[in-house]
Amino acid sequence: MSDGPAGRGWDWLVQEARAARFTLIGEEHGVAETAQLSAALFKALRGSGYSRMAIELSPIIAQDIEAAARRNGLQGILNFFAAPETWSPMHLREEAQFLATVVTAAPRNERVLWGFDREIFSDRYLIS
Repeated sequence: MSDGPAGRGWDWLVQEARAARFTLIGEEHGVAETAQLSAALFKALRGSGYSRMAIELSPIIAQDIEAAARRNGLQGILNFFAAPETWSPMHLREEAQFLATVVTAAPRNERVLWGFDREIFSDRYLIS
């Protein structure tokens, strides 16, 4: 996906997602192409009313990742994940890029990442 998604399948996916209120992408962590597809799809759908991205992280971690991305883009997220007291299943660079792309696609005054999971990995970060 180095040149971005294209073709009849992509066109169909965007058309169907534009007609829906929600789009769910099932994934397995650690697959770069899923992160790339998700980022491209969110960017393509942003003008159609898509304004939030639900991610498999806790609400607090999602909020802090969004703040890091707003401060320093992709590097802000990479720095956040590099802290010894944090860990995320979204540790691949492509997954961090996905999060940065989603955050930068939204206006600065809008919260875009919606964390809906419990915190099981970065508990030390939360209590520090």
